[in-house]
Amino acid sequence: MTLIKYYDYDTISNSSSTGAWNATTNSPLSPAITSHSPNFLIWLILVLSANLFGAITNLLIAIATLTYRPIRCCSSSGLIAHCASLDVIRSIIVYPGLSLIAFLGPYHHFPQSACRYVGGLAYILVYTTNWAYCCLGVHRLCAVALPHHFRYLTQKSAVAAINLFPWLLSALLALFPFFGIGVEFVYTQPWNGCVIGPLGDRDAGFVLAMGTFLPSAISLIAHAAILMQVRMSARNRRRRVTTVKEEEDLRNQYDQQMITLNSEATQRRYDISRMLFVCSVWTFVVSLMLPLVISWAPAYLATNYPAQTWLRFLQFLSSAFNPVFFLLVSSLYRAGEKPSSRATLPMEDERKFHPLAASS
Repeated sequence: MTLIKYYDYDTISNSSSTGAWNATTNSPLSPAITSHSPNFLIWLILVLSANLFGAITNLLIAIATLTYRPIRCCSSSGLIAHCASLDVIRSIIVYPGLSLIAFLGPYHHFPQSACRYVGGLAYILVYTTNWAYCCLGVHRLCAVALPHHFRYLTQKSAVAAINLFPWLLSALLALFPFFGIGVEFVYTQPWNGCVIGPLGDRDAGFVLAMGTFLPSAISLIAHAAILMQVRMSARNRRRRVTTVKEEEDLRNQYDQQMITLNSEATQRRYDISRMLFVCSVWTFVVSLMLPLVISWAPAYLATNYPAQTWLRFLQFLSSAFNPVFFLLVSSLYRAGEKPSSRATLPMEDERKFHPLAASS
């Protein structure tokens, strides 16, 4: 397999040499590869600047989710705030740290023994975020597929357990390379970083699939299913509202209130579902881009260090771009980011806390 050929880290992980070695050719790296270039400096500045922006905007997203009533009343608001908080941590710690290691690596040798700690922290945070978004998608799918039993998943204890599950699973996955059970964290060059290797091994591929590809795929499928169901529900509800409006004997106050409530809940569910679907597509694409390019053009990528660098650029911006999609796609979050909109709403707006609205 071409993937195994490119990620042959056995020589690196078993070698006691302190020199830089090419993961593909198993030969010493040339100065042209290990030396810094203006492009790499530009890359570093862009990554650090974008993640600073991402940390600030993700924090604002988390605050808006917990304080803006139309979003806060949604049953999944606690899960969305948890995901945004994890994106803040990744934007502050994971991607800036990994980019600095990559930049300083050629001139400052990174201890092989430190990879288990740096890699362990990075992979736990990345895998936890992936599974947190996955749990969010499954939670919202349950609201659609199991409406009569969904109330059990809206309790505080259930939401706390759902938020805890990604941390436990990610820690379990990181234990294998941390203690060298089948796989291990290895320091690779020309791209200076700590990865789970050797990636040609079946166990390493299993850890990678469980931490990245599987949760990303589940999240994408769940949000796509929710989006289709919400659109169908909205179309059917518009027909039902038209019918009710035509029948004078059903135009009492209670029916009108329920019509309005259904319309608002459906619109809110569609708005948030569309936003999360776009985020899941983005995460899925950036997660698969580098492995796909490696599979299609391993020889080209092995000799093209700038290509490797800029392909990782998108991965290192994955958390920073999520709040951009939140604000571009969701009208609720655009309204929630306005300071005046987070003020306490009138008491008459409590109808939005009806159980039917909460399932959005």
